[in-house]
Amino acid sequence: MEKYHALTNDSHDYLKIRDAFLNNYMAFESQENLLNVFKLACPLWFIYGALARHRLIDACGKSKIMSYQHGKFVSSLREFMTAL
Repeated sequence: MEKYHALTNDSHDYLKIRDAFLNNYMAFESQENLLNVFKLACPLWFIYGALARHRLIDACGKSKIMSYQHGKFVSSLREFMTAL
């Protein structure tokens, strides 16, 4: 999956960022367990993104926002279903 700034799950920069983030929790859990939990939690970002867009639509009005969204709401849900 491509992430922001053309980073992928396997790119060197993404792995450095992920490991720096997980390093804060190494005192509480092993790296293997943290990586497993991180992998399980990643599909939840699709739901978070979809809900964030839904809140934006509710706050600003559907007609205003949907002209700028260009299918992002639906694509987030499709990516989530594919990830599962």
